[in-house]
Amino acid sequence: MAAQDIATTLQVDKTPEAVFRAINNVSEWWTAIEGQSQEVGDVFTVRFGKVFITHKVAESVPGKTVVWHVTDSNVSEWIDTRIRFVISAEKNGAAIHFTHIGMVPGLPDYEDCVKGWNRFLHQSLSQLITTGKGVPA
Repeated sequence: MAAQDIATTLQVDKTPEAVFRAINNVSEWWTAIEGQSQEVGDVFTVRFGKVFITHKVAESVPGKTVVWHVTDSNVSEWIDTRIRFVISAEKNGAAIHFTHIGMVPGLPDYEDCVKGWNRFLHQSLSQLITTGKGVPA
């Protein structure tokens, strides 16, 4: 991980397994998806207005790790980036260590991505994990 990749950590009072299930339920915390997002090899696309981003699930270890490889988008700086969730057990629940690998300062979409990930991770995903109801787009 480069020091400038988008990265953040969330703490939640749920098990790593519950966190893993929530992350994989993309449409409940990020936005509606086309395709599947549950297992290695699955491909899914998200849309935000005219923007589309297609991901392939590159790694999926229950209760531990989820990695998506961005394979296509009409926003070129997203292509070939990786979105990684590393889940660790903590004394009172779990931590989610999120990194958007390859999305770095200076790229045209960087600031929007920082704002978007902060909203979707710290508000929507966190709420989905803790209350069962996220706030997707």
